Amino acid sequence: MRHPAPLVAVYPNPVSGGRALTVELEPSRSAAVAELYSVAGQKVNTARALLAANQHWLKLDTTGLRPGVYMLRVHGQEYDMSRRVLVVK
Repeated sequence: MRHPAPLVAVYPNPVSGGRALTVELEPSRSAAVAELYSVAGQKVNTARALLAANQHWLKLDTTGLRPGVYMLRVHGQEYDMSRRVLVVK
């Protein structure tokens, strides 16, 4: 059964195109995947990490993304969540 993600923060939001978007989660020993989707549902970027006590974040590059609203999906073995992200010039 999936539970809400142990999400701590998504920053910066809004993010300037070309900067990295940081997804910070509670420390755990599990794999996490962050996927960024356009409003049309097209996957535009993916990041994967094995979370540990000393690394509990993922970074997504926004280089080449047009300004607008995107959906961020973060999921792991036991959680699945989404958050709206705004990319600006």
